Amino acid sequence: MLLLEKGDHEALAPVSPPEALASLLGQLFGSVLDIVPRGEVVQRVMGLVDTVGVHRLTFRKDPAVGPFLKQWVSG
Repeated sequence: MLLLEKGDHEALAPVSPPEALASLLGQLFGSVLDIVPRGEVVQRVMGLVDTVGVHRLTFRKDPAVGPFLKQWVSG
């Protein structure tokens, strides 16, 4: 999973689980918490973070990000 951040060059960096959890919980739609209890939402998001991991992708508004990501996925 990637957190996106505009920058002046392409870079990838791992994100710690606590930071990833905070970032992802901040992106939830409020209506989710009307359907699923907050504790369960936190458990589900943490499970996702633990299973797939999270990286921050810093990128320029440039097509070069495509080959950069392709190389990362292949490597």
